[in-house]
Amino acid sequence: MENKLPHRKLLKKTDGAYKYGFFEALRIKHKFSKFFSPINDWDHGWNYHNSDILINYKVKSSYKLGFVIPSQKLKNIYEKFTDNEIILDSLPFYYFCKNVLGNFEKSKNNNEDKLLVFPAKIPFSGLTQNQINIQKNYFDYIKSLEKKFEKIFICIPYEDSFNESYMKLLKNINITYFTGASASDGNSYIRLLQIFSLAKYFTTNSLGSGLVYAGILKKKISISQPIFVPSRNFKDLYIPKKFQYSKNDLAEEYNKIDSIDFINKNYSDLVFSDPYLANEKFDWAFDQIGGKYFISTKKACTNLGLDYKSQIKRRIKNFLWKK
Repeated sequence: MENKLPHRKLLKKTDGAYKYGFFEALRIKHKFSKFFSPINDWDHGWNYHNSDILINYKVKSSYKLGFVIPSQKLKNIYEKFTDNEIILDSLPFYYFCKNVLGNFEKSKNNNEDKLLVFPAKIPFSGLTQNQINIQKNYFDYIKSLEKKFEKIFICIPYEDSFNESYMKLLKNINITYFTGASASDGNSYIRLLQIFSLAKYFTTNSLGSGLVYAGILKKKISISQPIFVPSRNFKDLYIPKKFQYSKNDLAEEYNKIDSIDFINKNYSDLVFSDPYLANEKFDWAFDQIGGKYFISTKKACTNLGLDYKSQIKRRIKNFLWKK
């Protein structure tokens, strides 16, 4: 399966709008100067937590002139912590869904009774033994569903394939898998579209962008048991200037949004004991991805300040910020 997916296109920059190839795809389509770089920070994935602390952390850590986000609710939170410009637009994945950036090869096979599984992404510090056991239990659960689905596909994040403990787990339980998106891969969104075309059902054991992406593609989406609760390492976490919270505050916030209680309280309609019971959630996904704010790739270039006047303004701001 891996060799049938788009080849990986290594990116030199992987922050903000560069991630997963969005900026590169815009550059190729509109042929703007390589002198240009994004003046605003563009959300690349689903913000499921709407957390004041985490958004404040992002604002204080950024040296960009503004932010591009997919919802008015998020805009209201950002405006608590910055006077910089806040622009409403859809997440980058939606641009590829609309077929205005890149081309992908959709699966020609019937996908109606097939299941695509996105296991939880490994957090900062990798997997503890306890978390390996949780993932093992999850994969055992997925294997128990084989009689309900014609085919089950397992897709793990590319970087997770370099975790030796995780790979040993996959080998021991004999699960066939392939790798998905990577922030350093310019073909990530095309790759994801091709992967999502393989199955009608999508499930995962954690909150993540895959739920929104699958939802906007009219898949039947679910979070299935056992839910993965990550263990994060904050020891070397950078704390920006004028950030009024401590590492302990950040740790507590992450522990809250990573918890099973948080998922059950805020996304209970996505939790199913069996992914076969799941439903399409297109309207919800359209709202989460900011579909109503999508206009055009030309507007996206404007949002990123891809003109000489904006670029000079950005360079002055960067110089002052670094001082």
